[in-house]
This record gives sequence, structure tokens and C-alpha cells, in this order.
Amino acid sequence: MGFRQNTRFDKRWLSLHNQRVYLHAVQAPTTPIQAQIAALSERGDHLAEGGNFNAAVARYEEALALLPPHQRRGPSASWLHAAIGDACFLKGSFEASRQNMLAAYGMPGGPDNPFVRLRLGQASLELKDEEAAFEHLMMAFRIGGEKLFFSDDPKYFRWLMDKV
Repeated sequence: MGFRQNTRFDKRWLSLHNQRVYLHAVQAPTTPIQAQIAALSERGDHLAEGGNFNAAVARYEEALALLPPHQRRGPSASWLHAAIGDACFLKGSFEASRQNMLAAYGMPGGPDNPFVRLRLGQASLELKDEEAAFEHLMMAFRIGGEKLFFSDDPKYFRWLMDKV
């Protein structure tokens, strides 16, 4: 389970990565389906790390489809939606990014996850939804601080600072 090491992926991803590592440790795969979900998620990580966002999204979506119904609103689903949303954002599919980040946001822990808030705000800004962009970027800033913005295009932080 790697986390992003290049300039497009940074320590902000670590909170999502650590969440998945923790879930994997606490809920180690005990069934063939769970093992397949874990393998698909890891493959998606590696593909995203290499910049192959379309293939990464496909692996994450395969993993999401395998989740049993009772887990589709839990931590694994939240992580997968955030991973899909991140990959979609980085490939410029802002509406798909926003939809997946909204799904992650709507699950337990989502509103308090600074990375989810950041990507949701950035995607909203790209889609010209300034009200939603401000709400989510401001909360990302409050939760994660200024450093959360450092690895992205500075336009997002400048835009937020111009609004406050």
C-alpha cells in the first residue's frame, strides 16, 4: 500500500492512506472478496502513482463494486470514493471528482477529512461553484492548515485568501 511519492501526490494523501492501512490492519482480508478488494485498491494506488489515472479509477471502481451492501457507507467505501475523486481531479475530470468527493464527504469522517474537503473545494472551483468552493476550501484550511495547499497550484490558496 504505497502512498504518493511524486509532486502530484504528497503528504495530504497520507491521511487517506493511513486510514486504509489502519482498516487493512484491523480488518485484514478474511474472505476471497476482501482480498480481491485489497488487491484492486493496491493496484489502483500503483497505477495512480505512475500517473495512469484512468486505469487507477477503473481498479478503484472494481473494488467499490465488490463491497458488500453493508460496507458501502463505511470507511472502505469512503476511502475508495476519495481515491477515485483524487484521480479524477488529477486527470481533469472535475465533475467526476466532485461527485466522488461528495460521496466520501457524506460518509463517517468525511466532513472532518481535510484532503476530502480540499479536493471537493478545488473541483467545485474548477466547476465555477464558488459558494461550495469557498465552504470546502475554508474548512480544509481550518482543519489542515495552510500547508495542505502547498503542493497544488497556488491559485486555490490565493483564491481562498482573496475571499477572506
